[in-house]
Amino acid sequence: MKLKILAAAATLVLAIAGVFVFGQRPAAPDVAFSTLQGQSFRTAELRGQVVLVNFWATTCTSCMNRPGFRRGSVV
Repeated sequence: MKLKILAAAATLVLAIAGVFVFGQRPAAPDVAFSTLQGQSFRTAELRGQVVLVNFWATTCTSCMNRPGFRRGSVV
């Protein structure tokens, strides 16, 4: 009986901790970007989607030589 109560209490503590850890998080700031084609968009347009932003410079030769890189491509 004591084991069941202890297990229930541990589950409750973990559930409450999960709410604090995985609860509301601040949204990413609204930032404007330009594609290589010159189109602009804002991060607010991507709300609710998983986004990976890869920053690179045209002066970075190893960046430009990466497999799958094509000048003017935006994925």
